[in-house]
Amino acid sequence: MDWSRDVHAADWIVRRLHPFATDVGSLVPEGYEAYARVLHPARRIEADQPAKVRWAALGRDANTALQPTTQFESLVSSAKPHIDPPRRGTLDPDELEALIELLAAHTSQPESCWFAMWDGYGWIQGPPALAHLHARHRTQPTPIRPHADQVAPRVHVPGRSFLLWHGPIESATTFCRPPIWQSPNLWWPYDRTWCVASEIDLYSSYVGGAQALIDRMLRDRRVEVLPANLGDSIGADRPPADLY
Repeated sequence: MDWSRDVHAADWIVRRLHPFATDVGSLVPEGYEAYARVLHPARRIEADQPAKVRWAALGRDANTALQPTTQFESLVSSAKPHIDPPRRGTLDPDELEALIELLAAHTSQPESCWFAMWDGYGWIQGPPALAHLHARHRTQPTPIRPHADQVAPRVHVPGRSFLLWHGPIESATTFCRPPIWQSPNLWWPYDRTWCVASEIDLYSSYVGGAQALIDRMLRDRRVEVLPANLGDSIGADRPPADLY
């Protein structure tokens, strides 16, 4: 995966987004046949080991049916065993790997994808960001260059600024290794057949694409997915005060 100065590659997305933090359409662009919400798993300790907990299981415990706009905080309380909230703004590695496989089958150019990363992450600032990182599918490290400074061009969408990289679809895992563990905040293939958004403040990611892709995601048991609409509220995921 290589750093790119061609931020105009994202212009089509900027033109199609709704105002910041209003609805699903403020995260993924208009124009797709269908949309989906990928729920990041929560965790609890079982037999001294962390175990993933799906939202559907929490919903059954709380006697709450999952809806496209269900927020995590409505599913947990201090009356239940300790639950660690999902990762905010990033896909878990297992879900990311599954999503890569699903998405690769729905683009004619899986070898040419764009990956945007929020420029506000502390690890991306300054000389430490010049590092040898690699996608988990690759055998040789790939230099990620240069470090994010104030002159590097940005992709500017409502409310956020991103740095941009380019590479094969497997490069989505490039930053998913300790101590960073971050999937791209916005990524899409050259042919624009789908787009994935992981907003930094949310416990969910959103995907826009063909109906066939969304149907496939809804059937795949490796990821927990709900159907979504552009006008759905994205809410504000905040751990409830009594969770801890």
